[in-house]
Amino acid sequence: MNNISIISHIKNDIEFVPQFWKHIHSYNPKEIIILDTGSIDGTYELLTGLPKQDGIQYIIEKFPYYTGMVPVFNKLVSMATSEWVIKLDVDELLRKKTINEIVYIIEKGIYNCISIPTIHHF
Repeated sequence: MNNISIISHIKNDIEFVPQFWKHIHSYNPKEIIILDTGSIDGTYELLTGLPKQDGIQYIIEKFPYYTGMVPVFNKLVSMATSEWVIKLDVDELLRKKTINEIVYIIEKGIYNCISIPTIHHF
């Protein structure tokens, strides 16, 4: 099993959840940690009802204390127990090639930190 924690915060993004859920499992993570910062569209209920895979620890919690992205990010990182942490937003998906490169770098111990530039389309 990879020593990866996938962390994310979410709010009212129910339409992205199914694809995101499938995507984050492609990393074969040790744990998935998601904080819902006040969804009212059923996002939290959908997340907690999705099928879970054996061997992955899931932490899906409400986090009503949202005071900005930095405190939420710090909370997510403090909850992670893996050596590697990948922070993804629910509408962010990485290409398979990028995932494979991340896993390769982790397995080979080449770096202790990876930054991935992103392009956002609106």
